[in-house]
Amino acid sequence: MRTAERARPAVVVMGATADEPPPGIEAIASDVELRYAPDRASLERGIVDAEVVYTWWGEREDLVAAWPLARNLRWVAASNVGVNALLFPALVESDVVLTNARGAADQPITETVVGFVVALAKGFRPMFDRQRARELKNEEQLQLEFTTSPSFYTKKSEPAKTQSTDPGSTTQDGAPPGDGGDKSTKSGPPLRAVSFPAR
Repeated sequence: MRTAERARPAVVVMGATADEPPPGIEAIASDVELRYAPDRASLERGIVDAEVVYTWWGEREDLVAAWPLARNLRWVAASNVGVNALLFPALVESDVVLTNARGAADQPITETVVGFVVALAKGFRPMFDRQRARELKNEEQLQLEFTTSPSFYTKKSEPAKTQSTDPGSTTQDGAPPGDGGDKSTKSGPPLRAVSFPAR
C-alpha cells in the first residue's frame, strides 16, 4: 500500500509575478508550491492555506488586509534587512515567525560607503559641477607634451641642466658652458604643451 505523498507547502510571493520572479527562487520551485501575488486580490486568494509569505515587494496594507484570511501561516520571510515598515499589531501578537535577510546587502553597502569616501576625499562633486559648467581650474588641467612620435605622450619636464668645472668643456652644440648653448639632450622638433578641457 502506497503512502500518500505529503502536499508541498505553499509559499505566497508578494509583489512578484511568474514572468518576473525574484532572482534565484526557481531553486525551491520543486520543493514548494509558489503562488505569485502581485496585488491585494491575489494575495487574499493565495494566503488562505499558505504556510509561508515571502515579501519580495508589495505593500504592508495588503498583508494587513489579507491577514485574517490566513489559516495555516507559520512564517513571513522579508526579502529586505529592515522589517519596521512590515510590522503591524496582528503580526506582532501572533505566533508567526518573522525573519529578515540580514547580511544580504553587506557588499553593496560597503562599496557605497567606500565610493562616497573616495568622492569626498577627491572632491568629485565640485569637480563635476565645474565640468558641467565647462570650467576647470589651472591645477586641474592636464598638461601633456608630444614628441616626434604623435602617439607618444609624456609629462612636461624641465630640460636637463649640465654643469662642468672643466674650463675646456663644451655643451652638446659645442658652445662653452653659460654661452647660451642648448643644454637639452633631446633632439627633433620642439615639444608643445596640450591642455585637455572638460567636456
